This record gives sequence, C-alpha cells and structure tokens, in this order.
Amino acid sequence: MHEDIRVLKSRVTRRIDRFRFISYSEVELQCRSEDNTNFPHMTAAYLLGDTLVGAFTAPSAGTKSAICFFSMQRLKLTFWYNIDRCRGGTDSIGLPHIGRDAKCINKSRIPLDEETCELGVGGSIEAVEIAVAEVDVKITSLSGVPDPRILLAGTDDGQILQFKSKSPAQLEEYDRRNVGDGRMGFNVQQLDVRQVNVFAILPKGIVSLPISSCHTITSCQECVTSPDPMCQWCPAAGKCMTSMHCPSSAASVCPVRNGPPSPASLSIDDLNRNISLPIKHLPQPHGFSYVCLFGTSSSVATWTEIGVSCALPSLRSSTDLPSSLTELLALSTSTSSYRIVEYNFTLYNCGAFMTCSSCSASETGCDWCIESHKCVSSGKCNMDRATECVHIKRSSQLMIPKGNSQEISFGVAHLDRLPKKESYSCRVVLNGTTVHAKAKLSETSVKCEAMKLNYLDALPNVTAPLEFMQGTDVIDSTEVLIYSCSLLAADCSSCVYASATWGCSWCSGRCSHDCPQPPQDVICDRPQIVSFTPSSGPVEGGTQMTITGRDLGSTIEEVKDRVFVAGSRCPVIHYEISKKIICRLEKGISSGPVRVTVGKTGSRTAESTLLYSFVETNVFSAYPPFAPVSGGTKVFLLHHK
Repeated sequence: MHEDIRVLKSRVTRRIDRFRFISYSEVELQCRSEDNTNFPHMTAAYLLGDTLVGAFTAPSAGTKSAICFFSMQRLKLTFWYNIDRCRGGTDSIGLPHIGRDAKCINKSRIPLDEETCELGVGGSIEAVEIAVAEVDVKITSLSGVPDPRILLAGTDDGQILQFKSKSPAQLEEYDRRNVGDGRMGFNVQQLDVRQVNVFAILPKGIVSLPISSCHTITSCQECVTSPDPMCQWCPAAGKCMTSMHCPSSAASVCPVRNGPPSPASLSIDDLNRNISLPIKHLPQPHGFSYVCLFGTSSSVATWTEIGVSCALPSLRSSTDLPSSLTELLALSTSTSSYRIVEYNFTLYNCGAFMTCSSCSASETGCDWCIESHKCVSSGKCNMDRATECVHIKRSSQLMIPKGNSQEISFGVAHLDRLPKKESYSCRVVLNGTTVHAKAKLSETSVKCEAMKLNYLDALPNVTAPLEFMQGTDVIDSTEVLIYSCSLLAADCSSCVYASATWGCSWCSGRCSHDCPQPPQDVICDRPQIVSFTPSSGPVEGGTQMTITGRDLGSTIEEVKDRVFVAGSRCPVIHYEISKKIICRLEKGISSGPVRVTVGKTGSRTAESTLLYSFVETNVFSAYPPFAPVSGGTKVFLLHHK
C-alpha cells in the first residue's frame, strides 16, 4: 500500500530473489462494488488455493468492507502486460518511491515470458475485480478452507464471519461467532486454520473453536438442510459431521419411512418370517451393516433397494405372555445407536386367550380349536376351527348381595353346540378364594346354583370374575357385582333411593337386603336438620342458603316447594339425596326457624332449633368508587344494620 496526500492505493509486488532490485514490480489492486465504488485500502489478505483473497475498506464507506477474489494466473498476466509495455518503450517505469521513475527504453531484444526477471515496473494496468461480498464491519484478518471452499474473516469488533461459495463470483455469509471480549480484546489480528479448528489471535490471547457446527446438529434432516457446507450426514455413524471424519459416503437425502412394516403385526408362533421395512433414500451400507432393534433384542437387517428386511426375536407361545406385545421396532447401524426410522410393531400371543369368544374377538390372526380348547395362530387348527363361539350374552349386570346365598342366571349364545353329557360349573375367584357351583343348562341360559360370596373391604360393592366352565376348561367369562346395602346407604332416605337398583330396604335401623318389608312400604324416620348457613340475610331476599341433615327425602320432588325459612319460601336450586338442600330465599321481614317438609302428605317435617333473621341493611360506602365498564372488579360494601 502507498499513501500520499492525494490517494490511497493497495498494490501487490513481485520480485525474483537473484534480481531483487531489477525485478521488483507492482500491480495496483482495485476492489469495486457493484455500483463501481472503489475500496482502495486492503486490510487483510489470504491465499486460498490459486486465488488471492483480499478484504478492502474505503474512507467513504465507514466500517464497511468488501471482499474480492484475484486469480493468481490473471495477476501473473497483469505483471506480464505491464512489463511488456515498458519493454516496448511505452510509459515510464512508474516506481518513484524507490527511485525508479525514468521513461521506459525499448528493450524488445530481451525475451519475454511470465518469469522474465530483467525488468521491473510499476505499470499502469490495474488488477480490478468486482466484490464477491460486502459486510458491515471492518475485516482485519482472513483464512479459509479449500474444500469445501470456505472463507473465514476476523473483524475489529471480535467476530469471525464465515462465508461459503454461492457461485464463483459470489460469497454467502452463513455464520457469525463472537470470540472477542473485554479481557482478551476484540481485534482479531490473525486467523489460523488447523484441520477442523480455527485459532483466532486477539490482542491478549488466542481462542480456538471448531470451524463447523456439525456437532450441535442431532437429526439427519437438520443436517442436510444446514447452511454449514462442512456438515454432511454420515449414515454409518448416524451423526452430522465433516466428510473427512465419516467412514462411509455421506448422504445428501435423509431416509424416510415409505409405509408400515409388512406384515404390520405377527404371531409369536410365526417368528421365522422376516419383516420388511419399506424405506426411501436408504443408502447401501459400505463398511457397516443395518440392525433391526425390537425392545432389547436386535438382528442384522438385509438391505434392498426399497428398504430392509429383518428377523424378530424368538419367543415361545405361552399363557404367561400377554395377548399382545407392542414394542418399538427401529432401524439402526452396527456402528451407531442412532435410530434411522421407528415403527410401533405388535406381536400377538394367541395362547394367552383362554376362551373361544376372546380368541375370536381379538383383532389378530387367531383361531379357536374346538377339540383342544386352545387359541392358536390362524391356519393351525386341524379341521375343527370354531366359526361361532358359545359365549355369555352381555345383556345386564349380574348382581348378588354380600353374604347371601343366591343363584345366578345369565344368557348364553349357541348353547346347543355344547355336548349334553359333560359336567358344567360356575367359578368365582374373590379375595383369593375360589367358589364353585354346579351349572344347569337350558336352551338359552345357564343357572349357577346358590353361591355365597363375601369380601373383606369396607366398600359398597366389588366386582369379581365369573367363569362358565366345562370340566377344567373355561368356556367364557363375565363379571358379577357383589354389593352391601349397609355400605351403600347410611340412612333411610338413601336406602329407599338405592332400592330401585340394588333391591335394598330399611329395617331395624339399617339398610339391608334381608328386610321383610318391601322398600315401597317403608316409612322413613322423621327428617332432621343438623345445620344451615347463613344465619341472617337482607329483607329483600336473594340469599343462598345451604341446609344439611338426615333423611331429607329420596328425590328432589319430595322437597321441592316445601322449604320455608322464617315463613318465607326458599325454592330449591340444588339437592343431594337425604343430606343436603341448597335454596335461594325470597323476601321476608322477621325471624324464624328453617322448615323442610318431606313428601306430599306433610306428615314428615324437620324444623331447625336455631332461627334465621331477615335484617334491614343500609349501605353507606363502597370501594373502589369507580371501575372499568368491562366489569370484573371486586366491590367492598360498608353497611350498618
């Protein structure tokens, strides 16, 4: 660079060691923007392959920088043109700053080629290039990577800018990183690339960081669409990395599922069949193999042009295994744990189905064999596959009271298919105890002889499995509900309400299934009011009152329009059987008890011992004094009685 009072220029020089002074030549470098603005001041340079990369600034551009590429071959030719002009006697030597500015003398006798060293000139022919990139900061250092072609630019404010070649005549910035700080300084004085790392020399230290960001990318799709040109997806490693570290060919397109597995589910008795996984864009393995993962098991996969095929782990049919087992079926590689694709795959175990109806109803390929009473994979029955199953009809809930000995009857379809001379029974397992009873068959139903069922838990009801059996084989199963009237209802009104469903009645001060009197003939005890709240309210009415008690009716109709407070009506707005009434008071003027009449006859009435008072309330202040028209503000009222 040479500077005088008129102009600032940047030049590249050439000299031959044996003829240092005579061969010394210069060529002016001009880096111009698209609008022809000249950036004359070179602030950094780097030789990237056969290209001289220069960063330039201009006094008129502030902190803005332009980057130009100068072909080394074109620079050689520019030197040659300038030397040739002077050799022919044109122009002057043009090197006044080293004392050589005489007019050129014709020396055509001197042979001329690109390596001519007998002449050295300043020359009037410049090397001019259009900027391949312009940035809004001052570039102070340059470095790069030849393949893929990446340029790194350090700045005076502590950044490293990263560019990639969008075209031979254009760079694209794809990343910026901050390396400077108040402790180490900001001016990036020099950049040095060593393999996959770049070292930034700052005024008070050196910072090292990876050139690429591949290690931060976890998925194939994110990798192949990354703006970082160094990042490529490595199928063998299942990672995003630079091509130099990938043991196989990099992938430019990610593998994707191309439909469900074939077959989509499989019996554990048919595991000798291979599963095909249709996958698009799956590269052929070189230096590694594909692996199918099923739960904690794995098997080597065979690659095809449309995906892979693999065997599943070996399992034996057993009643101990669940009827179906859904696991994640995934494809990985022998050199990584990355899962390329994943599927939900179901293995079904026909042997887990113990009845014909459950076997036939399953959405799997299972058949029920009549002779062996077993559920097997489709096609495994020897000519005795059941087409219609003997099964219990699911019409209504089977119920039996706790501790009572009672018969149980239920409808059964296709009873005529059962052999007549066999013995049949009913079996219930409750609290770990098995209860058996003989079963009598009619044309369409089965009656279990009286069974006495008890349970230990203090619960209103429990369910237990009920099995219809032929010898030791289970034909079908359902559930029976065992219930306790005394735990279903604590007072008479609740018991009467429960009678419609459970057949309970009220006697001897408790709810029971063994009462001699039918529930419709039961007259409950006098209702009781235990409490009510609030105890006072305005004479204008509108107060919501909650009344709690016992035997306050079995339905809302029994108390509707029959609640009075201090002589005023209190229409019911909410009702809980026997124990709670919520009503809203109409206006009143005096004090008095709360009265609830149950039923139309008026013979059952409850009256509170405490009194409710209607009071006149005068509001003399409100806060806040104003609020938004949209509402929602809490208002506090001050009043006296």
